[in-house]
This record gives sequence, C-alpha cells and structure tokens, in this order.
Amino acid sequence: MQDQPRRKRSSLTQINTMLEGTLKRHGITKQVTAAIIVNRAKEILTEMLEGSPLADDVRVSSYAAGILILGCDNAPATFDISGMIPTILARIQSEIPEADITKIIARVQKEKGNF
Repeated sequence: MQDQPRRKRSSLTQINTMLEGTLKRHGITKQVTAAIIVNRAKEILTEMLEGSPLADDVRVSSYAAGILILGCDNAPATFDISGMIPTILARIQSEIPEADITKIIARVQKEKGNF
C-alpha cells in the first residue's frame, strides 16, 4: 500500500476553523449569522427598491428564527411594501438559501438602527 501525500491545509481553511471555534467559544454564532443575513438582505432590498419612492422609507431591521423584519418610516410605506413581500421573500430565499427565511414582516419603525 502506497502512502498518500498529506493534503496541505490552506491558510484560509485555518482561519475559517479558528473563526468557527472563536464564535462557538463565545456563544455568538447565532448573532454573527443573523448580522450576516441582515447585511446581505439589505443589499438585496436596496437593489430591488433602487429608484423607487420606497427606497428611503424601508430597510431591513432584523432577523431571528426565520423571520426577517422590515422597518418602515410610516404606515403608507408599510402598506406599499406589503404587496412586494412575496417577491422580496422569493429573491432572498434564492440568494441566501442558508438563511432559511420563512416569513417577512413589515412594520412601522422610526428608528434607523438594527435590532
């Protein structure tokens, strides 16, 4: 039987392993994952609303347990974006399948920060 050469681990593999270990050790895997999902969903929503009057009034606010929250500046924006939710959900599910987003909720939320 011939010895097979050992595969050399790349530095990226080592960094990935180190990051995963650090996230688990500090118990922040879910929070970091949610932040990544929110950031990517923001990019998708911004692209979808570009040039629309809703672009300045609607933003991705948070993600938890398969639910993505859209924060809207006012009730009319919430009403208008509600009609687009199936399209937004389909697009996000296709581009971020690992997020397992099952529902999007739009609600009035004056604060611009993420929760």
